[in-house]
Order: sequence, then structure tokens, then C-alpha cells
Amino acid sequence: MPAKARTNPDTPAPATSQETTIDTNPTPLPLRTVLLGAGIFASTTHAAVLEQHRNTVFAVVGVWSRRRTERLIALADRFACPAYAGDADLLSLLARDDVDALVTSLPLDVQPQMVRQILQHNAQGTRPKHVLSEKPIGPTVDAVTSLVELYESHQQSPRHSAPYVWSVAENFRYEPGIVATSRAVATSVPTDADSSSSSSSSVPTHTIGTPLLASLQIRAPFLPDNQFLNTPWRKNASWYGGLFIDSFVHHAAGLRAVLGEVETVSAVTSDRADYLPGVDTLAAQLTWSSGVQGVVSVTYAGRDLQYEFGITGTTGTVSLERAGLGHRLTVVSSSHTASTGTDREKVATTDNTSTTTTTEYGFTGVEEEFLAFAGACRGQGSDRNTPREALRDLALVETLLASGQQNGRPLPVPKY
Repeated sequence: MPAKARTNPDTPAPATSQETTIDTNPTPLPLRTVLLGAGIFASTTHAAVLEQHRNTVFAVVGVWSRRRTERLIALADRFACPAYAGDADLLSLLARDDVDALVTSLPLDVQPQMVRQILQHNAQGTRPKHVLSEKPIGPTVDAVTSLVELYESHQQSPRHSAPYVWSVAENFRYEPGIVATSRAVATSVPTDADSSSSSSSSVPTHTIGTPLLASLQIRAPFLPDNQFLNTPWRKNASWYGGLFIDSFVHHAAGLRAVLGEVETVSAVTSDRADYLPGVDTLAAQLTWSSGVQGVVSVTYAGRDLQYEFGITGTTGTVSLERAGLGHRLTVVSSSHTASTGTDREKVATTDNTSTTTTTEYGFTGVEEEFLAFAGACRGQGSDRNTPREALRDLALVETLLASGQQNGRPLPVPKY
């Protein structure tokens, strides 16, 4: 629900006169936020964004963990706020009136139960809390489908006159390079893309004509000393796919953000590195609902880093590559007239020539998703990271893995 209006003590009072001007748009106060989880990602990435927007967009009023640890104490000290631990403290935090939002970053096998507990508290209608939970939405589709339905039922219930926000933190939907690629392809440009603070809105829409082919190549090494790999829940995953579920869901979101829904997949998977749990390598063919055909190859078992997402259209090509701490987008637009059925598409350049533009974007998706979440909580914008979008991301990953279990059998991606 939009955050309860509060008076900002730093906002000066209007001058006294015969006609007092009332400010109808006071500066919104920061969202009073509690971090649930004090692990690696919460202590580094989440904490960095919250600190960057400290006391302007967010005010961290507490940090909670399942156990009292040195990392919990350090994170609380960083924000000069109390540290909480255990079930009793959690219930106390849920009941407090001075907490607007909860940011959860917990092990994948624990987080859905935590979100369910928050939603059940919110259903009571007593000071519901906004929720930003880390991706993936859960380890399996079966584990979280009812959770998404529960949330959506709350949004439609007349009991919740001011619905609360649950956002699943998927930064790829907010990475400027991905958003710019969406604009160049123009099949599923986010409705709020033009309002983004990134420079991705400078890319003209529909610059490559009708998309025909797509390819995604990923080499993302998870070496034995990787700190994220060596967390117990990743090393001993209880769900099929292990690390692949947690890592490839980013790219499932990116594929869907740029090209829309995938209709069918056929995949071959393998486990090549003995130190990686579960599937670590995949090669797949995909067909989108729009008719686009594509291939995906990914491995987490190598040592080289590569990301290249290419799309061929009737009048041009798009290539998105990793470049340092960001993306490099190259768009080539041809000038000839292409015909597809009865549709004719033209680009406004001289015949028989092409225009190439290259733009670099930093990785700012995590910051952008946090700001979008805060805006949605205040009723000041939409949020692309809805739970249903996260469910669809997970369904695509699960279907790829299921096809791999069946030696590449073509499978339809379930519609959610």
C-alpha cells in the first residue's frame, strides 16, 4: 500500500500571511525499511543501494537475521539501527507501525516461507508491509504458484483499499542495456521505460524491423573459491537444477523482457564441473510466441567470461555484449525496404546504406529496481518486477531443465 503520509520535519513551514499557501505535494519521507537477512548479497549489494539513498528514499530502521551473527551486528552498526534475530523478533517487527517495507534476501529454500508469513500478516489488514524479495521467486514453480495467487487475491480484495506492494528483485528488467535492447527490438518495451533515469530511452524504437533470429551466449565462471557458490543452500540444493535455477533466472527475465513469451524449448543439459552442484551447462533451441527462433548456450563450468545477446531483424541487427562493468549495445539499421507478408517496413536513411550506433551502459539495474519499488510503494509509478513476472521467469528455466532431463524433447512453456 502507498506509504502512510507523514510530515517531514526538515520541510520549512510556509510563511505566515493573510493567505497561507498549502503545499499539496510535500517531500515524501523515506520508506522505513527493515532488512530481513544479513548474508553476502544483503551485506554488500543491498546495503550499498540503501546507503546511497539513505534518509532520502530509504531509512533502514532495523536488520533481522535468523541467528545473531557478527555479520548481522556489523550490518546494523553500518546503519546505526537495532539488530534483531529469531522468530520472536520477526513477529515483533511485523506488528510495528513504524515499519513501511521489508527487503528480504534469504536462502532460496527459506525465502518463500518468509514471504508467505509476511503476506499472511498483511491479510489481517493491520499495518501491511511492502515486500521486496530477492530473485528467484522460489526454488520451483509448484512452491510459489499459490503464493502469487495469494498476493493477487489481496490486491483485488475490497478489504485492501490501499494494496501493498510485493516486488521480486530481478535487476535485468531494469538494466539500461536490456531496456535499450527492448527499445531497439520494440516487441515488449516497458511502459515506464521513458521515465527511467537511465539513458536507454535515447535508443529509437523498432530500429531492426521484425525480429527473426536470436542467440544468447553466456560464459559465467563459478570457480571453486566463489563466495556465493560456497553457501550451504547452493552447495546442497534440495531442488533439481541447483545453481542453474538461481543464476539463469536472470537471463530468462532478459530474454522475456526483450522478445516476449517463449512458446517451446528443446534443451540438452549436463553437469561438467564436479565442484558445481547440479546442471552447469545447457544448449537449447527456443521458439517465441511471435515466431522468433533462437538458440541459447550457457555454461558456469568454464573460466572465461562472456555475454553476447544478438537479434537479427528484417532491417537490422542488435548485439548486446558485456563491456567491463556494464553493457555495450550495437545497433545496425539497414536502409532497404523489407517485406513480410503484406507489411512493408522502412527506415529513414539513404537506400543501400546502413547506420551503426554503439552505446555503453553501466550496471545500475539493482539501484533502478529499488527506486522503482519505492515509487510503487508511494503510488508514484509502476513496477516491472511483479510476482507473476517472476513466476514466468522461473517457469521458463524449469521447462529448459525438464527438456534436458528428457534428452532434448521439445516442451511447451506453461502459461502463468
